[in-house]
Amino acid sequence: MNANNLVQRVVLVSAAVGALSAGLMGFYYGWQSAVSSAVGTVLAAANFVLLAKLAVTMLDDNHPGRKRAGVFLGVKFIARVTIVGVLVINNIVRGGAFMAGVSAVVAAITLVGLFYGTSTDPTDPPKQGDSSSAD
Repeated sequence: MNANNLVQRVVLVSAAVGALSAGLMGFYYGWQSAVSSAVGTVLAAANFVLLAKLAVTMLDDNHPGRKRAGVFLGVKFIARVTIVGVLVINNIVRGGAFMAGVSAVVAAITLVGLFYGTSTDPTDPPKQGDSSSAD
């Protein structure tokens, strides 16, 4: 499985877990909590996608935008902290429900890692010392 497939699976599982979280928050705490949970999931999933792209760029020795990606990673961090701070401090979202939505992405990363993390992409070259045939 390549990095793009992994990111796509995490986003899809995040959407499912986030929808479940938002539904439960809405059922127990009302529509504002449901919306807050959904907003948390969307922001966390977007953050994950951007982080994955920046990490791939930064780890590629031959990529011309390595330094720019590193700077952008710092800017992204400051922007994310600012956005979340404004949302929570101004009571635009409910903090606990928002964090439940963010946690949906963390749960999705764990689930995808557990169930899909060890599968290999058939187009990847075999690793040295890796035997695919039984002796």
